[in-house]
Amino acid sequence: MQRILLAKGQWIYDPAKPLGKPGGFGAVYEGFSDEYGELAVKRLHLSAHEAAHREMKVASDLAGRQLNYVIPVFDAGEDPEANAYFVVMPKAEKSLQAEISSGIVFSTRDAAQVMLDVAKGLTEVRDIVHRDLKPANILLHTGKWKVADFGIARFVEDSTSLQTLKGCLSPPYAAPEQWLYARATSATDVYALGCVGYALITGQAPFSGPSQDEFREQHLHAVPPKLPPDCPPRLQTLLSMMLRKTPDTRPSLERVTSLLNGVIQSQPAAPGGMGFDVLAQAGADVARVQAEAQRAQQQNLSVNEARNQLAGAGRAILGAIIGRLMERIESEAPNADRSGFAVTLGRGHFEISLLGAGAFKLKGALPSDAFKRSSWDVVAAEELVVHQDQPPYRWSASLWYCRLPTTPGYRWYEASYFSLKPGENVAPFSLTRNPSDADLAASPVMQIYQMAFGPIAIDDEDEDDFAERWAALLGLASQGRLGHPSRASSQ
Repeated sequence: MQRILLAKGQWIYDPAKPLGKPGGFGAVYEGFSDEYGELAVKRLHLSAHEAAHREMKVASDLAGRQLNYVIPVFDAGEDPEANAYFVVMPKAEKSLQAEISSGIVFSTRDAAQVMLDVAKGLTEVRDIVHRDLKPANILLHTGKWKVADFGIARFVEDSTSLQTLKGCLSPPYAAPEQWLYARATSATDVYALGCVGYALITGQAPFSGPSQDEFREQHLHAVPPKLPPDCPPRLQTLLSMMLRKTPDTRPSLERVTSLLNGVIQSQPAAPGGMGFDVLAQAGADVARVQAEAQRAQQQNLSVNEARNQLAGAGRAILGAIIGRLMERIESEAPNADRSGFAVTLGRGHFEISLLGAGAFKLKGALPSDAFKRSSWDVVAAEELVVHQDQPPYRWSASLWYCRLPTTPGYRWYEASYFSLKPGENVAPFSLTRNPSDADLAASPVMQIYQMAFGPIAIDDEDEDDFAERWAALLGLASQGRLGHPSRASSQ
């Protein structure tokens, strides 16, 4: 037995009784105290000399919080006699890694529940980025799966260097930005949780290396493997979203939590009702291939280059969404005539103007100040149009890939507009080609152009509503029934 003296008192641990295999940051041993009973004591590989006797604030950062899905920390810091750093925690029942290593493959519902517990834990201390989330750091304690080792990666990062930190991380779960020595954010933890989800469902993380260089290449460029066909499409889509290469395109922790709740609460689809799910899965596979080719980051990206890359990732996501919509239209109306990103049915014609072969096509990102009055951070824009031949009518909407002032992360939003100018078009129309007018319409100041619809998200969990809306518009136009919203129920 060995005694250590930390900030909050004296503790005992047994170096001859490890709890599991050593990890990148340290090894865990059985411990004991009169106050808490059995303990888990983690000794970091980092020496006091390497850390320049830096204060370790893990315990104080977590103290006083109401934490239901995070392993509490009783004490943490440097023991001067051992010349090393320690973290003292309660002893858990088992680790998620032990379950996976024993060959247990979780059902999709159980996997979603474990992921939900972890997402709740990340949200409880969202001011601290974990940076090293993996099954070994997810522990069963008091009947719940909880996250352990918060703050350790940050301590090592601050004490040494990012390259040293990369050497400590677990390659199967390290996000693309970590391989590029970039600072981690909550999106880094979202990516790692997506990798954990794969391990729960398939028994292994999405990428298998085995060398460091191979792990780096896979996380930066490779497409995650397909999930088993019995995995619900909603969970497949969520995992695909979480494993996007560009951090800003991943869903927030709040969205992950909401979508996992939906997966858990959803009922199995009725027999014969899986056609669109199969189609959606095929489209999701294509989307990953298209998007990830553009998402490898460079450490020295300029601001403009970074925005251009984000815009490219967004357009790839939208291209997959529109592709799935076109396939759905062809499936439901086999007599529709499709050409690329346009389709004609009867008197109606639907097209996405900018991704197609139209003369107006944005290739880069919009300037960061394009929407300065409304504070929308728009990086890419597209335009959807439904034309009706007889009687002539045109219905259009703008699609903005942006981060709104009140929401985290970038998503595709649909918005349409109307004019207060006498005699000007009052039909819902797009302002994609006039971003300054769209910015004014979204601002709190009264302007000639006003918002008629939106902004409303159209991607990920909102994609089905988007598809239904525009399919209905095309259906009305094909019959010559499309008109002003007061005469045609559409949006």
